[in-house]
Amino acid sequence: MSIRATERNLPPGLAAADLGQAAGDASAALVSYHSSPCTAGRMQTFVVFVLDAALQGTVEKYRWTVGSASSATTEGVFEHTPPAPGSLRVDVSLLDSAGEPEQRRR
Repeated sequence: MSIRATERNLPPGLAAADLGQAAGDASAALVSYHSSPCTAGRMQTFVVFVLDAALQGTVEKYRWTVGSASSATTEGVFEHTPPAPGSLRVDVSLLDSAGEPEQRRR
């Protein structure tokens, strides 16, 4: 599956930080709609934008890690509901067709 258009480009005129709490660089950006610290029981949504055109052609899946839990998606969107308030560390690995990491964002 190729990267969806919604995760290829940031909306025109906006930077990742304009969309929420953000981390990343020119190749990829991870955005959370809610900022840290998180609220217990409130679903958090994370989106990774793969901005580098060469990297876009190789990413097939995403591996999301929150604490000790790991989950894979075929889309650059992940939802998580924290069980307790506090800081939340989320890592996303961009995986190629063989499941090997292309790049990782925090």
